[in-house]
Amino acid sequence: MVLAEEYIKFCVQYIVENNYDDIEYFQAEQIRRAKEEKKSEPAIKLLQNLTNVMESTFQKITYEDAVQLCIQVGK
Repeated sequence: MVLAEEYIKFCVQYIVENNYDDIEYFQAEQIRRAKEEKKSEPAIKLLQNLTNVMESTFQKITYEDAVQLCIQVGK
């Protein structure tokens, strides 16, 4: 699981470093669409979401616990 977390963070970091202009464009689109729909600007913008992924620690649970959570949600 640690390897998967590190890989996801690596991919996000690579995207931010190599496609920053695209991220800025999509972030501006996100804000424009919110204004167009007469909603307030998103509380967390795209770049902040990506930064949060890189800086946070993923929560880990066992497969058994995940199944139990799914069963509870299904009720």
